[in-house]
Amino acid sequence: MQFETRCVHVGVDKDSTYLSATTPIYTTSTFRWDDLKTNRGSDYTRSGNP
Repeated sequence: MQFETRCVHVGVDKDSTYLSATTPIYTTSTFRWDDLKTNRGSDYTRSGNP
């Protein structure tokens, strides 16, 4: 690896899980529901959008 390349990437760690050279984007979400009977409107997931 050339000196210039090392300078550009100093302080950047590779993703330890997938060894990605760039910062991965994880498109996941977690929703908490108090109970299954309460309708809180649209939740913007696969179940429906407004």
